[in-house]
Amino acid sequence: TTCVRLDITKKSIGESTPSLPFAPSQQLGMAAFDRFMRTATPEAISIARSFANIPLYLPIMRLTQHCLHANTGISQLAEVLWSGMIYRRDYQTPIVPGSITDHIEFDFLPGVRDLLLDQVSILRVSSVFDVLTRYLASHHNFPSRVGAILDNPRGLFAWAASGLPDNQKPF
Repeated sequence: TTCVRLDITKKSIGESTPSLPFAPSQQLGMAAFDRFMRTATPEAISIARSFANIPLYLPIMRLTQHCLHANTGISQLAEVLWSGMIYRRDYQTPIVPGSITDHIEFDFLPGVRDLLLDQVSILRVSSVFDVLTRYLASHHNFPSRVGAILDNPRGLFAWAASGLPDNQKPF
């Protein structure tokens, strides 16, 4: 059994290196997806399908699980995170002790997000955003309506420096 480790290993004191020994590829993504679909619980599969609709940062993943999969726990989340389908985007950069781990961006291996999205309807995709938007509006004074769903290839936190007014930022 192969898995992708999300943590780092120590080379020597004060020097870290990523534990991902390969570049993410579609072949690895397909193999991890097939293995996950054969072995995962139905709850973990449902969580993974929801995660295919969101940017993969731990706080957003936890919020999605809380809002859409309240009957699940840490073990189902761990099934998804340790499935081998998800990796840390900047896996070549060491995690600095004391850094804010909520800003670490994850992604699905190539091809996995599309395979998961193929298994859900567009109604389900939009419901993920509706539920998260309503939660953020009621708990964090977030605008009650998101005007568009945009992909930002520079990452989620690039929007913070974009100069857009807060009510026009996607997240």
